[in-house]
Amino acid sequence: PDEQIRRQVARLMRQQPWVDSFYIFPAVEQGIVTFHGFAGSDKFLNALRALAEGVPGVKEVRFETQPTPRF
Repeated sequence: PDEQIRRQVARLMRQQPWVDSFYIFPAVEQGIVTFHGFAGSDKFLNALRALAEGVPGVKEVRFETQPTPRF
């Protein structure tokens, strides 16, 4: 189920010191994980993709992100 997938992805994100979960969050629909928010690099997005693809039930990973704004 989608909500279980979303919770698992979010839990795994919180366990990683390189993820700032205040700026990026997952949504899941029909097994497709879509990350929304801000991402600093392609390396970060690739790592998120690998993290999400490791969750049982994930069919695809998409990104609807923007570059992290400069503060």
